[in-house]
Amino acid sequence: MNIRFRGAQVRYYDTRKDDGGAYTRIYMTARADKEVRKKMTWDEVGDEAWPGEGVKQGKLSGVLSATNLILTPNDKELSKFEIEIGCNKVSDFSFSVEHDAEGNRKSLSIQFVVRSNHPDASQKIDLYFRNIQDALGELKVDYTKQEKLPLEEEGAAEE
Repeated sequence: MNIRFRGAQVRYYDTRKDDGGAYTRIYMTARADKEVRKKMTWDEVGDEAWPGEGVKQGKLSGVLSATNLILTPNDKELSKFEIEIGCNKVSDFSFSVEHDAEGNRKSLSIQFVVRSNHPDASQKIDLYFRNIQDALGELKVDYTKQEKLPLEEEGAAEE
């Protein structure tokens, strides 16, 4: 199974160590498009109304047991910097809604963290980050297991 996050962007990344060894955490943002919301079961409120009137941000629960990711820049000239990395988890989902000056919804995005124990992950994401910078791309994540991912009531902030 896989899921595609469009409008994906690496915000930052870090390498850490725990009892299991070294790992890289990649902090991402992407569009919260209908396809992703449906696949992640975050669209229970309805199509255009999600996440609800007046809600600006909130947490989304759930974890994907991931096996692999492919991060491809949208710009054809940058596509040579596409990377593929073994990964094991996608988690820490949240969303944010941006409004224009008139108060109309401008964009809806999700933020999440990809964890990789792959030895080359840090070097690959560093090369991607330095060459792509703020350019958007598509993140395809292959996964084997998905927990039920309901929208959390707590953490939703109202205007």
